[in-house]
Amino acid sequence: MVHDIATYLTSPPIHSSNGGFHASEDADSAPSASEKEHKEGAFYVWSHSEFGKALGDEKLAEILAKYWNVKPNGNVSPKHDIQGELKGLNTLCVTSSISDLAQQFGLSKHDAESAIQTGRQRLSDWRDQHRPRPLLDDKIVVSWNGLAIGGLARTSAALKESDTQASKKYLEAAILAANFIRKELYDSESQTLRRVYREGPGATAGFADDYAFLISGLIDLYEATFDDSYLQWADELQQSQIKHFADNESETRGGFFGTPAHAPDILIRSKDAMDNAEPSANGVSATNLFKLSSLLDDSRYSSLAKRTAKAFEVEMVQHPGLFTGLMGVIVNSQLDVKPIVISGTESSSEVQGALKQLQQMVRPGSTVVRLGGDSKSDWLRQRNELLSSIDQNKDMVQICEGTSCKLVKAAELRELLKGTHL
Repeated sequence: MVHDIATYLTSPPIHSSNGGFHASEDADSAPSASEKEHKEGAFYVWSHSEFGKALGDEKLAEILAKYWNVKPNGNVSPKHDIQGELKGLNTLCVTSSISDLAQQFGLSKHDAESAIQTGRQRLSDWRDQHRPRPLLDDKIVVSWNGLAIGGLARTSAALKESDTQASKKYLEAAILAANFIRKELYDSESQTLRRVYREGPGATAGFADDYAFLISGLIDLYEATFDDSYLQWADELQQSQIKHFADNESETRGGFFGTPAHAPDILIRSKDAMDNAEPSANGVSATNLFKLSSLLDDSRYSSLAKRTAKAFEVEMVQHPGLFTGLMGVIVNSQLDVKPIVISGTESSSEVQGALKQLQQMVRPGSTVVRLGGDSKSDWLRQRNELLSSIDQNKDMVQICEGTSCKLVKAAELRELLKGTHL
């Protein structure tokens, strides 16, 4: 599923030729070139007979109908199809494991995987040939691109060992998107963003979520590349977000407004803290602040992160399920986010062993800093005085807290981090 989502993001029409990611495709479209009426999900659903026709092989259709739960009368419940547009149609939904599928049809696991791959390609080719593509919303929105950059960077890092080709593709796409935003939607003099690009930069200034999501994506991009230029840009953006969006009027207030103070036609400046279809700007911002504090050894950022969480503490106590992003920040407030510093040569088994483990783990309570080797860290070592004292050419793995760092073995990392906040 991760590959499928990343492939969709990094392929036309969502992936623009200029490097950014377009906003979305319509949910509805014409079922065929001969029909004018648009229907919900028409590009993606299949009748049982059409499914078999597209695959062109009765046995293959039987195997994949089991895998994707394709039924003669459709698999969409009427209670989920109020308008009746999906009657008799199937959404492709995996309901069988590959091992169970192989066992049921007397196949090897490899043959079952090959059948799925063949079927997916045939269905895709048939669909592209016989169905009009849904209309494209070709805006490039900074906030959504920030989310995509972060997701692709994390995916690339996790797949670096198991699928080198895919890892490289996803990372290149994330870098292209970041470069596009920096070139087209970032003013380096004022260090501010514009929100939308469509046939040129729009006039609207960036919102708080544009800064928050892009900063988050740049932090992920740093941990995937260890190029500190992404951290430097994230630091600039963070300072701008604080300047234009932070509520600093009194000690009892905090958090980030959604719009800048100078935005025209804004009657009320609100603060977004509840997670909905997108994570909240304040939840992501507070997480960014903790991570940047850890990476840059800047206590001002962690103080502001705690203040942001505190601004919504009454609402969180009343409705904790609506503030999942900020709930994680509460944990960070108590336990801090600790940097794991890896120094030394690229050929070191200690370095490679540590990086391999860390890039494949979910680590809410830690960041990763790379010194030496192929990393780019001159700016980071100047920004973070603690790092300037570390010999970047010596093969070491250290977990730092405050002004002290503890040496650990790469082989111990997984066990050290297992079941802990790190």
